[in-house]
Amino acid sequence: MTLSDNGQQTTTPTATTAALRRALHGPHDQQRARVRQAVAALGDAPRPGMTYVEQAALAPALLRQVIAGLGGSAQAIAADPVLRGQLCEEAAVCAPHLLPVLTGHFSLAIGAVIALGTPGDTYQQSCLQALDGGDAVGVLMLTELGGTNGNDQRTTATWDPATREWVLSTPDLPGAKFMPNIAAGGVPKIVIVTARAFVDSRDEGVLPFLVRLRTTDTVLPGTTIAALPEKTFTPMDHALTWFTDCRIPASALLGGDWARLDGDRFMCEVAVPQRWHRVTGPLGDGRLDLAVASLACARAGIAGLWNFAVQRRRPGHHAPMAELDAVVHNLLDAVISVYAGSVLARLLREQRAHTPGDPDHLLRATATKPALTLIARDVLDVCRLRTAAHGSLLPSRLGTWADTVFAALIAEGETQVMQLTAGRALRDRAPWHLPGTPATVAWPVGLLAERERILRDELDKGNPTGAGPVLGPDAATLVWWAAVLDRLLATALLVAAAATNDPRAQDLLTEMSCAYAWARVRTDASWLLDHDQVFGSDARITAIMLGHYERLADALPLLVAALDVPDLPGSPLSGPDYTAPYRDLFAGTGFRS
Repeated sequence: MTLSDNGQQTTTPTATTAALRRALHGPHDQQRARVRQAVAALGDAPRPGMTYVEQAALAPALLRQVIAGLGGSAQAIAADPVLRGQLCEEAAVCAPHLLPVLTGHFSLAIGAVIALGTPGDTYQQSCLQALDGGDAVGVLMLTELGGTNGNDQRTTATWDPATREWVLSTPDLPGAKFMPNIAAGGVPKIVIVTARAFVDSRDEGVLPFLVRLRTTDTVLPGTTIAALPEKTFTPMDHALTWFTDCRIPASALLGGDWARLDGDRFMCEVAVPQRWHRVTGPLGDGRLDLAVASLACARAGIAGLWNFAVQRRRPGHHAPMAELDAVVHNLLDAVISVYAGSVLARLLREQRAHTPGDPDHLLRATATKPALTLIARDVLDVCRLRTAAHGSLLPSRLGTWADTVFAALIAEGETQVMQLTAGRALRDRAPWHLPGTPATVAWPVGLLAERERILRDELDKGNPTGAGPVLGPDAATLVWWAAVLDRLLATALLVAAAATNDPRAQDLLTEMSCAYAWARVRTDASWLLDHDQVFGSDARITAIMLGHYERLADALPLLVAALDVPDLPGSPLSGPDYTAPYRDLFAGTGFRS
């Protein structure tokens, strides 16, 4: 691969670039440009010298500004999966202090009120109005110090017929609500609290309650808030929260027409064990939004590494860093996995927009979020290593993006738990196929599908060691989950290839699908051989995989350009001269380089 002086091909195939961008981002260019402009107008950037608390305090004002910049209604943003996802993507790259509050405000608070609440209820509508313009920040209070706990949550909400109020109580330290961003004063916070409801001494399962927890000056009586120690990343005002005889109005129950009080009698059409699943339905939007935000960081990291590598000449080499085969291989691994993840996320987001009542959305988001965020983490690790000291500087933003992805990974607890939950649930369903999947797929993608089928059969027979050298059924389920996601990621690229009319884009998307699939086949070659699924040596599989990589290598400038990452002022990884930010450090000193 030979580059021009600026790292671009002599003639940029504009139609192909546009087709690849459409595959990655969908057909919403004008809206995406509007979102990018609104986020850029915030002027957010890395803030050296600010304390953790000072940085956490920036979010509420940024939230109000971006809501105003996008039309003034947070409810409208929350109701549009594509718009909301675009906002999370742009904020992840260009507004690091805004992103941490976005999913809580739009998906988990407003989304929960809209999905679970009672239209026309005066109390709930007043809360929505405060959230709509960002006058109050929305937060979900689900996790407890002892864990999420599902139907066994320890926080309780007891109905008091004498006062016609719900009474929130925390029975012990493991039941305290853990990590909600409510510690800072001066900002109104409206929260969704999940708690086990008790009516007439009967446990009615876990239900959601809408609570005005903070005003500008006060905290709801009966609430004790203790600020948690600072994290090493993503500044937020996290807290540990204890309720003692905390009284909230009857209308705080977000039950809509499915869970309600008739006088003092509780009515619910959903069985107690299933109420938790109804309550957590809105979580799917937040999970997918965190995944797309993480992938946006990975795309930005690749663009930064590429821009640096085409300029940087390695000591002892006349060729730029981007022509070294080891660097090209790193870039190809990153580009292929990020394209696969970005296309899969885009397909899921569009499916959510077209079928808003789809009951399987939460499961799909739960299954894909760990895979997509882990892709982003691995890609950013490579970008940080290849850019070394330059990428370590705060203006490069690589460290900030890596922190963003790690925060997304652990936002709902330990990632492996989510993988296991999704893997178990997927085994109870028919195989998951993406809309638009071609009737015939490339052979290596078919091998991934066959591996997935065999693993499922082994698990159904109670034979976890059929998954390989694992200690038991949990580890086998993780192998099965990974097999499902490998097949979906490779297939997503084929879906995008089939949907484009540009022949060059179609070829590149197909090549990436095959490259991704063959890389996974090579990793699992011995297992596949044991199950009579591949024929030939490991060397033959490697040669086929590398053939796809070699054909993609010449298209790297095009593939990176289609990622469509904005320029980032002050970053040595952005712009035509990576030395410019360093030259600027001498401004005003009288020194001339």
